[in-house]
Amino acid sequence: MNDKIVTVTFEKCGGCRFWQKPDGKGFADCYGNPPTVLLLGVTQDALGRPAMQLETFVPRVAKDRAACSRYQPQADFSTIGRS
Repeated sequence: MNDKIVTVTFEKCGGCRFWQKPDGKGFADCYGNPPTVLLLGVTQDALGRPAMQLETFVPRVAKDRAACSRYQPQADFSTIGRS
């Protein structure tokens, strides 16, 4: 019987290169996927023509969330030079 200890690690969003601008609560913006577009309403422009008001939102994810299929490791001081 083989008594080796096997360590299994799962990649997390906090180590991805698309994960940016962390806040104090452990959430950050994920730039790995396109932003979500939200239609806020319709207004008029200076000539009286209808114009849509759009707002885009970048997804916010927690740093301990399991990585998605677009995960790319973020190079940091502790991992540089290791394979």
